[in-house]
Amino acid sequence: MKGGFKEYFLLIIFNILLLLINRSVSSAISSGLSSVILSASRIGDIISTAYDKMAFKMEVLTKAREALKENRDLKRKLMLLRLENLRLKQMLEREKACRRLRTRKWKFIVARVVKLNPENMRIRFFIDAGKGDGIREYLPVVDLDGNVVGKTVEPIGYSYAAVEPITNPYSAIGARIKEGVGVLRGTGDRLTFLDYIYITRYPRKGEPVYTSGLDRIFPEGLSIGSIMRVQKGKYIFLRVEVKPAFSFKTLKYVGVILKW
Repeated sequence: MKGGFKEYFLLIIFNILLLLINRSVSSAISSGLSSVILSASRIGDIISTAYDKMAFKMEVLTKAREALKENRDLKRKLMLLRLENLRLKQMLEREKACRRLRTRKWKFIVARVVKLNPENMRIRFFIDAGKGDGIREYLPVVDLDGNVVGKTVEPIGYSYAAVEPITNPYSAIGARIKEGVGVLRGTGDRLTFLDYIYITRYPRKGEPVYTSGLDRIFPEGLSIGSIMRVQKGKYIFLRVEVKPAFSFKTLKYVGVILKW
């Protein structure tokens, strides 16, 4: 009897131990699962937040690219509008220039002065008209008031031509004053000189100087400038200092006389 009770008691203790072990295992498993679930939830939150941030950055980047493209398009349109505005402005200026020269009886075209090197304009400058506009060598060039500027010289291209102003030291045109006719030469500076005028009387400062027409390049009677100073030249001639009537500072358009 005593042996059977002992075995029964041990069985009860064993069952109790199993129960405790089961509860401990279940508690541990439950705790572990809870930790795993909590960690997975946190990882999911982190991934979701990262995805949202990435999506936001991609959206911002896309909008920035679109804004950059739109900005480039607007700049391109603005540049085209400025070019069109410049073209229309030049057309208007050219038309105004034509109106000022239409009172003359010449056949002419108006050309814009291209100031490639302003320091050398007294020697040579270019205009935006050439063979395609009927330009050839040795045509008279005047400002918009009809004052002599110079003549066309080589090089002459299809849409451009060089102009040798009367201030060029190699320039020589027929000129006249009241005292007679002579040759107007340039100095490379802002003034010119009228040579080979016979000494009959000394001309006065401020008297006008005109083309004589004897060089067969310029029509007779064009305004060249006015007398600044008179000196005695070689032999029986006078050397007359002449200030040109045109100004390089305001020379934007010129008239090229095709026929006179």
